[in-house]
Amino acid sequence: MMKKASIPLAARPEGATLTITKPQTPGVMGDKKGGGGNLLMKKLLAKNRAEETSETDSSREESGKRNSLALGARSSISGGSASMARMSIGGLMASRRFAKRLMSRAAEKRESTMGESIPSVLYEPAYRLEPKAKFESSAVLAIVKDVIDNRVKDMKYNPRIAPNMNRILGDEVKDRVKKLNYDRYKIIVIVMIGEKKGQGIQIASRCSWDDKLDSFVTHSFQNKHIFCTCSVYGTYKE
Repeated sequence: MMKKASIPLAARPEGATLTITKPQTPGVMGDKKGGGGNLLMKKLLAKNRAEETSETDSSREESGKRNSLALGARSSISGGSASMARMSIGGLMASRRFAKRLMSRAAEKRESTMGESIPSVLYEPAYRLEPKAKFESSAVLAIVKDVIDNRVKDMKYNPRIAPNMNRILGDEVKDRVKKLNYDRYKIIVIVMIGEKKGQGIQIASRCSWDDKLDSFVTHSFQNKHIFCTCSVYGTYKE
């Protein structure tokens, strides 16, 4: 409420001053009668404190819920991993047992089918003690001369090449002799290459022998640098 001057303007004596006071709201800026301003400030402070305590309580509740959820998730994850590990081990053992059963069944079926489908063949003894074609020394000697004379006629001795050359010549002679189709004969070929320096050399061999059926062939070749000896043995096997 606005308070007017206590003296009217017309009746104001000379030298008197006009006083005008500012409007005051009762109960806000300190009412003299009731002290309403202090009471309002206290209410506002109490309200702020109550809001702060409610906010802290709600934040505590939320943090507790989050912690409980995290603990539950951890426990569920650990429990799930353990259960998965148990399931994987159990599945592996079951798969191994199943595989063993399948293998055993397959083996039994294979044995049964083999015994039924493939009949046993009984061969009568032929009582043949002689070959159909005997080992012919002349034909084998022609092969040996052709191979040795053509392969080493211009060869010089080399200690690194000689062992491999022995093997190559022996395999070639053996393959060509086998093409003659000597039934039940075992073909043995021995080749030796050495350096020629004016020395003497003697080659000998020993084995069990049948004069009627077994035979052999020997051929020697030499040039200015090397000498080469090839022996082919044909032994009959009943």
